[in-house]
Amino acid sequence: MTHDILLIAVMALVTAAIRFLPFVLFSSSRKPPEMVERLTRLLPAAVMGMLIVYCLRNTDLLHGSHGAPEAAACAAVVASYIWKRNTLLSILTFAEGDGSSPRRTVPLREEPSPSASPHLGIATPIFR
Repeated sequence: MTHDILLIAVMALVTAAIRFLPFVLFSSSRKPPEMVERLTRLLPAAVMGMLIVYCLRNTDLLHGSHGAPEAAACAAVVASYIWKRNTLLSILTFAEGDGSSPRRTVPLREEPSPSASPHLGIATPIFR
């Protein structure tokens, strides 16, 4: 138990140190390097792009709904951003489509033979 508490405390201190370090290094009297300023401008768009790719990675355009739910979700995100100009709102609008939940559309297949299935040939879902 003591070991676990010590591990958690060390992880919390390291996390806090990493987050506070830029404020200590680049105080108001010292200007950050050009690379840090450039990253400050570019990283938000890069992170949003990576979130979009991650959320849409399993979209199947050839079967099922042909990506219509994903397109509707993307349109909702764009509309919410245009409406409020709030990045956090846009992230939360698309949070359900993060790929961690099972897909709603499941491809169906027929059982190979009625005698092998207790369902007598009723279509059953295929899970990947």
